[in-house]
Amino acid sequence: MKLNLAVREIYDDRYVADKDILIRDDLAEKLGINNLDRIKLKVREGGTLTLTAKVTINQELNDGNHGFVNGHVFSRIYRESNFSAPETVTVGCDPEIFLFLKGKRNKAMTFSYLSNIYHRECGGGEEIGMDGAGFIGEFRPKPSLDPAEMTDNLKSLIFKADNIKKMAFTKGWFQSKALMLGSGEWNDWSIGGFSWFIKKPAGFHIHFGLPGKALRNREYIYQIVFALDYFLGIPCISVDREVARRSKQEGIYWSGRYGQPASHEISTITLEYRVPGAFLLRERVLSEGIITLGKLVVEDFLTRTKTAKPKWEEVESINSRRVYGLPDRGDICKELVNAKPKKLGIYMDDIRTKLEKMEMWHKYKNAITSFLDSCSNEYPSPDIVENWRKNENQERNMELCRPASHS
Repeated sequence: MKLNLAVREIYDDRYVADKDILIRDDLAEKLGINNLDRIKLKVREGGTLTLTAKVTINQELNDGNHGFVNGHVFSRIYRESNFSAPETVTVGCDPEIFLFLKGKRNKAMTFSYLSNIYHRECGGGEEIGMDGAGFIGEFRPKPSLDPAEMTDNLKSLIFKADNIKKMAFTKGWFQSKALMLGSGEWNDWSIGGFSWFIKKPAGFHIHFGLPGKALRNREYIYQIVFALDYFLGIPCISVDREVARRSKQEGIYWSGRYGQPASHEISTITLEYRVPGAFLLRERVLSEGIITLGKLVVEDFLTRTKTAKPKWEEVESINSRRVYGLPDRGDICKELVNAKPKKLGIYMDDIRTKLEKMEMWHKYKNAITSFLDSCSNEYPSPDIVENWRKNENQERNMELCRPASHS
């Protein structure tokens, strides 16, 4: 039987042996593949390669109809030594959230109340869960090639979490705790987007699916992150008023630490950029804007690399500062840590001009322009449920007011 199964490289060879292919459980079920089944794949030099299917529930391996193999196997199936850049980059995110008492800046409950109910009572998966510290919640929407679809996935989780909150209060599941903090009424509590709240930092991390060889090349990743610091980090901070997430963290020589300039992590298949704060979750225009802007920058960097240095062994000479004409790295770092949002305006015109020259600007310009224009808007409330519902109603009204087309 011929399988509709594509293959991607997993960057860390420890995760998969030479004779194995990792397949997500839902994809395996869809394709009728069982754990330890033998799968034959055509290889570049001719003939076939037989691999053993290892069915996994690993959430990171959620990328369409793809199985995952290590670099050695992948090179036999596909790759010559030439640079191979995807035409488009998968994006994901995992913004962090608080369950807070509206009108009280220092009142919050652990989000585990809601995430536990979601898993226990609703049979939910890991898309609504907890961050590593155990107090702050986290949304993990399904990744997508389309930033708008990615944002729709995020929206559905926001509204789903609000419905769980209403159900929990109606059933009185943590009424006593809520009363102790000030109110037992469900509508007095909401899901909040804060970059800094009750002395806790929270982020809006964005994930980019990249080729395995890129993820293994630390200098190359560093150059992508440098470009993201300028094109994405500065606009994010110009709208994020909660500067304490940076200034209350480590000292001035922090580069790469949580939430600071160059803050990132590399997983088996993605680059996770960790500079944006959860303030950016407050409105759809902000969330969709940063997801789209990040995707544009990463895709543009990959495209420029492919044009300038077609062989992988040469990519370390790719320099973001030279490619884009960026300011000194030290200056960008100081601005990302110390500058107040309004002081960053000196960079915004240059950022917009450079973005408009990127090859895929025309494809992504609407969401990015709306985001950049919103950087000077009034301070949005932290109640993300209320804000996103308001955004949805405004979009619906605009649709109703739009004149009907005539054929």
